[in-house]
Amino acid sequence: MSYIKIIIKYIALLFIMSVALFILTRFLPVGPIDLLLQQLELAPTVENKRVIAAQLGLDKPLYIQYIKWIGAFIKGDWGRSLITKQDIRAEIFKAMPYSLTLGLGGITLAAILGFFTGYLAALKKGGFFDRFTAAISLFSQSIPTFILSVIIIYYIGVKYKLAKIFTGDIRVKITLAILMVMLSSVGSIARIMRKHFLDIKKQAYIRAEVARGFLYRQVLLSSGLRPALIGLCSAMISKFSWVIGGTAVVEFVFAVPGVSFFLVNSIAQRDYNVIQSYMFFIVLWMLMVHLVFLVLIRALGARK
Repeated sequence: MSYIKIIIKYIALLFIMSVALFILTRFLPVGPIDLLLQQLELAPTVENKRVIAAQLGLDKPLYIQYIKWIGAFIKGDWGRSLITKQDIRAEIFKAMPYSLTLGLGGITLAAILGFFTGYLAALKKGGFFDRFTAAISLFSQSIPTFILSVIIIYYIGVKYKLAKIFTGDIRVKITLAILMVMLSSVGSIARIMRKHFLDIKKQAYIRAEVARGFLYRQVLLSSGLRPALIGLCSAMISKFSWVIGGTAVVEFVFAVPGVSFFLVNSIAQRDYNVIQSYMFFIVLWMLMVHLVFLVLIRALGARK
């Protein structure tokens, strides 16, 4: 499939997702009109609802609201919060560095450690690193991130009376959060890479080089490096797709002011503009990640 066809496919998918997100947002129980009436202590009369709807721009037909929103979004105007009246793009981008630091930092560390521990595990089946990666994978996939985070907070903050770590320097909290993201992913990546390296060991050209006197540990990181990197890129697509929005639990547990705080507050307030713009941005990010890794995989596969 050519890149042009892929881009056309992605544009069609973006259109479908934008419509779906716009409509699903409107199905949230208790809308912003009702919440504002409660906050202003006004009676939920038809007239009051009509006035609030007109003020929020929700009195127009849905298709007109959609066209106005998506047209402005494409031009770079993500609109303003229905509740706070703040610029949505400015608010999201203000919190974005924290989320990107957690997500990209944690996943990148997990990719590097997972790649090399998977390589070491494949060198000797049943050896130390093989058992180690199996244990880490089972541990990280069996215990939810929020439970593991709470355990760490208990031991560091309560048992060892170092609670100031979680209320002090933001850099310390970010570091702990990055480690949590890394721990939640490194085990699965290591096992995936172990499988890829084991498959590579079975290839005829690898066995031929070993027969010539080269060691497996040398051959796998020379002749087997490119197919291993292709496997790593394939495994990383889903991981990097959730860099934004996928660290919500860690952000809340360690009180890191990322985009998740902004989103959760907006959902609680039924802020349609923020919810649909944020979710559509997530879709854009995911498609961009897929496209970037697709290019990388094709480039690695095309190399001689």
